[in-house]
Amino acid sequence: MANRTLRCVVVTPEKAVIDTPAEYVSLPLFDGQSGFLPGRAPLVGRMKPGSLVIRSAGKEQTFYVEGGIVQMKGEVITLLTGRAVPKAQIDIPATQKLVETSPPGSASPAILEENRAARERAKIMLRVAKA
Repeated sequence: MANRTLRCVVVTPEKAVIDTPAEYVSLPLFDGQSGFLPGRAPLVGRMKPGSLVIRSAGKEQTFYVEGGIVQMKGEVITLLTGRAVPKAQIDIPATQKLVETSPPGSASPAILEENRAARERAKIMLRVAKA
């Protein structure tokens, strides 16, 4: 009988956050949310910030991931991301404050763009936390 699980590995610059068997993995690619099951064809893709869902033993774990790269090869799916936060550990008040923060009007264009991008990531993180 064929193997019915994947090995899901999530790595950030600091550490390997997750290394677990999974029956199903859903993650945010730039062209939409994509699901992965055992036996899927190989793939390399670019992730956008969003919700990572890992189903194992009938239970789901949800994480906020901050974009990155995904590789599906054999029965291993590896995600390289700048940040992966379990849904239960998202600080909703602090994240809401990030959404509402604006830079001073005299800020440089680079700082304004950085602040806009940070607010967008915070909005996505709030959606993951509240889902």
